[in-house]
Amino acid sequence: MAAEAHVVGVDAGGTKTEWRWLSPHGLTVATGKLPGFNLQTGALEPWARALKQALDQARQAHRLPEPALVVVGAAGVYLPEERRRVEAVLQQELGVPVEALSDVEIAYYAAHGARPGILLIAGTGSIGLARDEAGTLHRVGGYGLFLDDEGSGAWIVLRALQETLRAADGRGPETRLMDLWLRNQTPRALALKYHRASPGDLARWFPRVMEVAREDPVARRVVDQGVEALIGMVQALRRRFRNPPDRFVVAGGLFQHAVFRAWFQERAQQEGLRPEPLPHPPSWGAARYGLDRLRRENL
Repeated sequence: MAAEAHVVGVDAGGTKTEWRWLSPHGLTVATGKLPGFNLQTGALEPWARALKQALDQARQAHRLPEPALVVVGAAGVYLPEERRRVEAVLQQELGVPVEALSDVEIAYYAAHGARPGILLIAGTGSIGLARDEAGTLHRVGGYGLFLDDEGSGAWIVLRALQETLRAADGRGPETRLMDLWLRNQTPRALALKYHRASPGDLARWFPRVMEVAREDPVARRVVDQGVEALIGMVQALRRRFRNPPDRFVVAGGLFQHAVFRAWFQERAQQEGLRPEPLPHPPSWGAARYGLDRLRRENL
């Protein structure tokens, strides 16, 4: 069966979903995008129906057989009961076997496959994942903005907002961040507006904060603190290895920002570390994981 099996990999992120259909030889035969999904905040059934419609259209357009397995990496899927729920709903909707993983796990597979290594993700949130020489998975961070997500886009913007309010009160140095948020509103109005902001709402300001940070020392200090937090995550994962690797893979929206990427790389090199970009998209990692699983099962 594995020699003829097609597999679909799905990267169900919080803002968008990307899926990829691989042939038995690992070649991409179809791709597509859907709205994002998070198990903690979104309705699973409507998203599953949209995925089924997209895959049915791909089958007809490319004359593809039914996939032998669909592997879904979804935001917010970590606990066994969460995985079982996603698998049950999707299997009923798609009519094929489904395996649910976290979005971090499929990104790791896109980075390293089943080999030892380190993956650092920094976007709206932040998390690190490593597989040591014995094959044990280790995770650091990713506990949410209220308790953690250090170095993430939302975390950096939140700290920038705090510095803005401190400056407005005279409790901190003046900063051009005040021009970003306080030109047309009072500090109290700003605080009320973002008191219950979602991580995504905060992270959308990250590019603007980076613009200010290029010339403003207060904003630059906030970004540097974020960089330092991310380096600390990598170092924590390296301590799980008998022979800590210097190379690690980075992924996420923050590393798509050229200036942030350059600042991070400079700091990593000071520690003797060598960050590398994600070599494949997470949807490819999900599908590749599925092909490898089918081959193992048919040995």
